[in-house]
Amino acid sequence: TGTSTPGILVEASAHTDLLVMGRQHRALGAGPSLGRVAHVLLHHAHCPVEIVPPAFATRVEET
Repeated sequence: TGTSTPGILVEASAHTDLLVMGRQHRALGAGPSLGRVAHVLLHHAHCPVEIVPPAFATRVEET
């Protein structure tokens, strides 16, 4: 029934055990470290939220 992305995800969080979402890399480190959607989810989700930084999105080869 939600009409915004954060609203839809908050509603969906009521039916799951963990919500995992990626975080965008900010150029030059400027601006807030979390976006609006992540901020809303951290405050209103019905389950634990894990924010994954961009470095975890790529596979690192072990040597």
